[in-house]
Amino acid sequence: MGSQTALIYSNSVQNTVVVQQSLFENNDMIFNNTRPDTHSFIIESLGPTVIENTCFQNNLVGTSDVVVFGSSFSSRLNFATNSSGTLCSFSSVFETIQQFDAFTPLCVDATAISCVRYETSSPTASPSSAPTPVISASPSVPPTSQPTTTPYPSPMPSMAPSLSPTEPGETRPPSLAPVEFTWPDTEAPSAASSGWFTGQRNVTLFLLGAMAYYCLVL
Repeated sequence: MGSQTALIYSNSVQNTVVVQQSLFENNDMIFNNTRPDTHSFIIESLGPTVIENTCFQNNLVGTSDVVVFGSSFSSRLNFATNSSGTLCSFSSVFETIQQFDAFTPLCVDATAISCVRYETSSPTASPSSAPTPVISASPSVPPTSQPTTTPYPSPMPSMAPSLSPTEPGETRPPSLAPVEFTWPDTEAPSAASSGWFTGQRNVTLFLLGAMAYYCLVL
């Protein structure tokens, strides 16, 4: 950087500096600096300062990485390596004018054993699976009208059987009334029948005689 007293500078108590999850690495705050022993920092603040989860690695500073004049300082889980000045290893806090005049600040060390900025915390809860839709067997909307199809009538027997089975599990065909049947008579014709045939023969002979007489007369 060169000739600058700090990378971050807050020049009033009305200004609050908050640095979280940051990395300051390979910065040269001594080059071209005419007063590196007292004016060489990464962060210089005259107001309240909060630094958390921040790493300071391989920086060249003359005094300390952080300096705070006359205000509060909060440090949490910060890591510093190869980045300390001649005054304090991490942060110099001047709480009073007497401390500043004597240039004997309160030194605050970095407490993290590694750079937590590169560490990712495991999730606190496992992701929940998507809910499985429940398929309902009943329709979601009831039908508005009854079905119009008329069921076919079931065939009914025309009449009940005339007789009930006489024994369980056994049926018998209905009995029929006997029908009388007489064969034709094959005996000789009676006397009345023979008389009828005789009369017929006499008439025939009479007709034949009449025809013969008529032929003779002619």
